[in-house]
Amino acid sequence: MTIPIGHMEGNYFCDTETLDELRRNNRIVFRYSTPSGEVSVSANPNGSLDNIAGICSAGGNVVGMMPHPERSAEPELGGTDGMKIFQSMVGALVVR
Repeated sequence: MTIPIGHMEGNYFCDTETLDELRRNNRIVFRYSTPSGEVSVSANPNGSLDNIAGICSAGGNVVGMMPHPERSAEPELGGTDGMKIFQSMVGALVVR
């Protein structure tokens, strides 16, 4: 997905223990990557630790992220990749 970022010089950082916990419990939801999915230093636009672009709460019910999917949710905004995130949230809320 191509999603704009608008955080000036902001980036994600945490201590080693927190990073270990995030990794161990699969709480890293988004990482900055190349279009082919390679997580690399060159794909990291802001120096975010471990290329982290988004994490979720321990319960998995809250996500915080640096990219702005609302800025790419309509063709008039230059793309619709962000809509995928909103559609997945709606899909997760549907009672099955």
